[in-house]
Amino acid sequence: MQEEIMDKANIAALNATDGLSRRRFLTYAGALAGAGMLMASCNNDDDDKQVIPAENVLDLGSSDIGGANMLYITDQISAAFFTKVMASPFIGMDSDTQLFDDMRAHCIAHRELMKSLLGNQAKPELEVKLEGINFTNKGEVLEHASRITDISVMAYNRVIGRTISQEWKGVTTKMASVKCRHNAYIHEMIAPGSFADTANENGMDQQLPSQTILDYASGYLYTKLSSASFGY
Repeated sequence: MQEEIMDKANIAALNATDGLSRRRFLTYAGALAGAGMLMASCNNDDDDKQVIPAENVLDLGSSDIGGANMLYITDQISAAFFTKVMASPFIGMDSDTQLFDDMRAHCIAHRELMKSLLGNQAKPELEVKLEGINFTNKGEVLEHASRITDISVMAYNRVIGRTISQEWKGVTTKMASVKCRHNAYIHEMIAPGSFADTANENGMDQQLPSQTILDYASGYLYTKLSSASFGY
């Protein structure tokens, strides 16, 4: 049961933070219909990562486990990126500080929840490759934030419709709502009115093969990812 996965502290975090984040993204709420937000309590400490050698290819597993690991790893990338943004604020960030901090907290929470859902079937936490990014430059930060949130939304879109477990589908659908809000806000910062530019003529986000999404994600990792065992 989902209640067994989320402890009382997680539920308390959801209740305490849901309203705040909704208000911050209120402008986009109408365009981003879907489930409400899901938050989980988490530890901000990103140390003690288990790094897989770069020459290895990491197969994420089959069916729901493989899909959940794809979400877990994209959440690792997002969490590391927004943590770095907050640690090295770009010039002129003052007015956007709270929003970026919200995104950091959401991504860490999602990473920890996916890790909890997967249990001993979670792949190791990977080393995220961010060295080439100038985090003091707003344009460069937004460019990479756009790519990373695009990858995250694509991953969630790919997995949710193919997840067998209804319990997992319910949890990840709520998380996807938050991912879409992050993505919309970043696109809007880059070019006002562009938050829906990634949608097709039917208003749906683009669907890409799992391996294509993982190839994009691998650009921010020292590890090559494989969806060979997914089955979709």
